Amino acid sequence: MKLSSSGYYVLRSGWSDKADYVCFDCGEQAAGMRVDNVPNSMHGHADCLSVIAWLNGRKVLVDSGLFGYNCGGAWEDHFRETAAHNTAMIDGNDQAKHIRKMAWSHSYRATMEDWTHDGEHAWAVGAHDGYSRGPDGVVHRRAVWLMADSSLLIYDEFTGSGDHEITVNFQFAPGSLQLAGAERAVFDEVVDLAWSGQESWRATTGCGGASPEDGWIAPSLGVKQPAPRLKLTCRTSASKTSLLTVLSARLTSESRVSIVESGGEQGDPGRVVMIRTTGDTDYVAAAGIAPSRLIDTDALLAVCKVRDDGSLEGRRLGGSYLRLNADRISQLPRFGPRVVGADR
Repeated sequence: MKLSSSGYYVLRSGWSDKADYVCFDCGEQAAGMRVDNVPNSMHGHADCLSVIAWLNGRKVLVDSGLFGYNCGGAWEDHFRETAAHNTAMIDGNDQAKHIRKMAWSHSYRATMEDWTHDGEHAWAVGAHDGYSRGPDGVVHRRAVWLMADSSLLIYDEFTGSGDHEITVNFQFAPGSLQLAGAERAVFDEVVDLAWSGQESWRATTGCGGASPEDGWIAPSLGVKQPAPRLKLTCRTSASKTSLLTVLSARLTSESRVSIVESGGEQGDPGRVVMIRTTGDTDYVAAAGIAPSRLIDTDALLAVCKVRDDGSLEGRRLGGSYLRLNADRISQLPRFGPRVVGADR
């Protein structure tokens, strides 16, 4: 469902109680605040490119709500600001400058780049310029792809110059979030996460801590509830930095997600994320992360589906071509009858 006037794009698999649902926000703040230094007093949060997600009928990523209008301090400010939402921050800054209460300046412009919904797959791609001011500005682009079998791909791309700290936030619904190594986590034993990038991303979690950034949501005004928050942070001076995050609901008791070193060249191991689907195995490659000799494409995201009979099927998000190296792909580990180590 495309609600372009509001900036919301809804991806969903159906209408049953086990359906998948994703809401992607690519709208401008308060339907279009000023982008200069003149203050605006409008009701709008700095939450461009944020995502809300239900997988297999389960609430997973949520909006943090709004705790209060007049309580003052961090508990009033935080829930309007970028750190409270499922999107990215650069150098600890908001996408727009929060002056106080509902007053903002230096807001952003959002650009919707692609939207597809064909009944089996649905995706949206958008960008904003909230961090692009100055000589070392950065543009944030995000692609969100809802796949069959309750898997969600989130690809973040940051292009610009200078040295920056990038933080990608994920606010979960109330429940339990456990890190499972350096690049995996499990939410409530029902949803697996894995993330991969060419930079080293540090994962930290919080739930019910001392500050509102330490894992809180506000279901209604004046009500706060502990809920786990995941932060992925890296320091980079690269002109382009990419991060692929995969969330996949467990359809059985087994994990469906693993990261595979795919044998890149010249000391770069190259990586794909492996997802077990119904009867098949998907290998997900993202721009700047997978080696071209395995999955050669100019797309932001590409998926190679290997069926249990060994046949291949490719699909790409954007770009103009996709070439699969069948010999290389046949050497990768597989789920299913030839299981090779999906982490538990």
